[in-house]
Amino acid sequence: LAKKIGLSQQVPFGDYKGNPTGVAGKFQTPINPNDLKKQLEGLLSHSILHSCPSEIPMIESMAIITGGANGDWSLAARKGYQSYLTGEMSEHDWHEAKESGIHAFAGGHNATEQFGIQGLQNWVQSKWPQIKTTYFSSLNPA
Repeated sequence: LAKKIGLSQQVPFGDYKGNPTGVAGKFQTPINPNDLKKQLEGLLSHSILHSCPSEIPMIESMAIITGGANGDWSLAARKGYQSYLTGEMSEHDWHEAKESGIHAFAGGHNATEQFGIQGLQNWVQSKWPQIKTTYFSSLNPA
């Protein structure tokens, strides 16, 4: 997902029992938050929730943890990232992220996770071509 939206200089991000669960990086060219939202909606084929602080007109960096890591926007903010993308967002996270000055995007639990499993599928097929794999898309709205 990070590659598909153009994040470079990627580094591990997140902390689940001492292990990173996502990535973070920088955009080659700063991007307007509304343009990023539209790009994400097209890529994910899913509506995007966007908690938008008014003080950051262009986004230069983003942290990503797909799925249901809605509260980790605060880790992204502490580490100095201007935006955070995950699958789900609770009401209090929407308000707290906005008040903390970080753009928080939620693109659907399933929708944000699809590229990771597709990447695993491609890796398995390249390593063991005799194993046939199939990806089933889900219309899960969450």
